[in-house]
Amino acid sequence: MTAAINTRVPWTERWTQPTVEDLLNDLKPHQQRNFGRMIEFLDGLDELDHELIWHGDSWQWTIHYFFKNRKGGEGGSMAYFVPNLETPVANIPLSDELILTLPWRRMTRFIRDGIRSSKCAVKYHWASWTPGLENETGMLIDLLKRKYKHVVGETKTKSTSKKTKKTTKK
Repeated sequence: MTAAINTRVPWTERWTQPTVEDLLNDLKPHQQRNFGRMIEFLDGLDELDHELIWHGDSWQWTIHYFFKNRKGGEGGSMAYFVPNLETPVANIPLSDELILTLPWRRMTRFIRDGIRSSKCAVKYHWASWTPGLENETGMLIDLLKRKYKHVVGETKTKSTSKKTKKTTKK
């Protein structure tokens, strides 16, 4: 008699908090690359931090990127990544104010359709995408850059903020 081997996926394991790497390792190779690129981009931004949150049966373990030192308003959440094995989701909450500033004619259909089909709740449009191709990931990174710039005012990366300025003596 053989015992059934129960291999649990870290994404569904409620009582054991996984790492970001654990969550990405179970995705398909192209999904690992796509979500890895977005996570790498967000990790490089100065004003952002992330946490892993359990969001119940629908999203389960979710990677939440948020703005540091900002309470509520536009400065709250930057993005949520739901590493569902079947259809991983990148969710970017967008305010009406931000949506009005987007260059709609220059944006691709992939991004426009995601925003148009988003549900609006608590003053935010919860736009969701499942990037399957590298260029779709690039489009989402561009949207994340625009949102970051809208909230912070400029795109500062961690590497540029650590540089020290040389002062000249008179």
